[in-house]
Amino acid sequence: MNKYLLLFVFLIPVLALQSQSTIVHTDFGDGLVVQLNEELAVDMDDNGVIDFYVNKRANQLGFNGVFSTGCFVGTSDFDFSQFGTAILRIFEEGELIEMNSETYSDYVEDGVSVYGGNEGHAEGWVDNEDYYVGMALLISNGSTSTKNAWMKISIDSEAETLTIKEWAYKPISFTDETGILAGSRGSLTSIDQLVDINEILVSPNPIVDRMNINYNYTGEEELTIGVYNAAGVEVFQHKHRNNNNRVEVDTEVWAAGSYIVRFQTSSGVKAKQVMIVR
Repeated sequence: MNKYLLLFVFLIPVLALQSQSTIVHTDFGDGLVVQLNEELAVDMDDNGVIDFYVNKRANQLGFNGVFSTGCFVGTSDFDFSQFGTAILRIFEEGELIEMNSETYSDYVEDGVSVYGGNEGHAEGWVDNEDYYVGMALLISNGSTSTKNAWMKISIDSEAETLTIKEWAYKPISFTDETGILAGSRGSLTSIDQLVDINEILVSPNPIVDRMNINYNYTGEEELTIGVYNAAGVEVFQHKHRNNNNRVEVDTEVWAAGSYIVRFQTSSGVKAKQVMIVR
C-alpha cells in the first residue's frame, strides 16, 4: 500500500448498523470455494464498493486488493512470488492485526499470493490447512480510517481452489492501537438489537440459485425480512405470518456477491451476511 497515496483515499460512508466496537463476523460453513482464475469480486463490508478479488491473477491462488478500499498484509520481509506479487503473511490465532502509522507500509493491494501454477506454495503454506491472514478495509469517518480484518482460508493445489472459511472485521480509527485479533469473533449488531428472534439459519452459504431462511420468531410485532445487495438495494421482502418460520427465495437471477438478510420490527433489527456465487 502506497503510504503517501493512502492519505488521499475517497470517503466511504460507514454502514448505519455498525459501531466502533462491533466485530462483524461471517462463517461460511463448508466454505466459500473459489476456483483458480475465477476472479471473484468481494465487498467484504457490504458498503457497495469492491474491496478485493480472489484468484484474479492467471494461474495463481491469492488476493488482489483494490486501491483505496482493501489491502492485505504481506510478509514482513516483502517476499515476492515469481509472478511479482507479495507473499501473504500467516497470522497465529490471537495475534494482533493492525494497520497504523508504523505498519501500513506492510500492506499491499496489487496482489498477494499463496500458490502459483505448477510452481508450488509460497513459504509456509500446506494444502488443506487452515490459516489466518490479515487485511484492512479503508473507510471514512471524517478522516482516513481502516477496518482491520482477518480471514480464515485454506488452499488445495491439486483441486486448484482457495477456500474462505470465515472472516471478521472491526472498524477503528486510523490512529487507534486496538486492531483486531486473528480469530476474534462477534456478530452483526445494531443500536437496537432484535431480541425476539433466534435460531437463524440461512443456507446454503455460499448460495447458488436458492436460499433457505429458517428462524424462530416469538415477538408480537410485525416482522419484515429483507434481502439487500452490496449496493444497499432491497432485492427481496417477506412479511412474517403466523408460525411460518421458513422462507424460500429464488436467487437464480441475482448477481454474484455479498448480501445482507435483515430481520426488522419497530423495536430493532438483526442481520446475517451471505454470499452468492456463480
